[in-house]
Amino acid sequence: MMMHEPLPVRDRPRRLGDDVERGEGPARAAVAGRLRAAAHLLPDDPDAAALLLDGLLQEIARLWCAAAGLPVPAPALRPALVERHDQPFGWRLRLALRAPDVRARLVHCAALYGLLGGECPPARDERRA
Repeated sequence: MMMHEPLPVRDRPRRLGDDVERGEGPARAAVAGRLRAAAHLLPDDPDAAALLLDGLLQEIARLWCAAAGLPVPAPALRPALVERHDQPFGWRLRLALRAPDVRARLVHCAALYGLLGGECPPARDERRA
């Protein structure tokens, strides 16, 4: 099996507006909004939070592909592609996909979004004392 050099996705210089030039601004905003809404709903309605997170990992993987300048494969192939080019990000993506609890999935989703360069929304229940 041929090894590939990791893509310097997280290490490349970012300019304000890079994602907008690629047409990813609205997609990033939608991801951030779903993360914030899930964090808000989690304490009172974890099922509603889980529904908001449903499919969000595929969108995060799609954004990663776009940021890396790679063609976006079918959803079932995205985790393997991401892992092949950026092993730590890919492993985190797989952990999030396998998270047994909505709280753990939210934490992983927020961390992945942060690794994409987005401002990481709160991923914990801040209303508990």
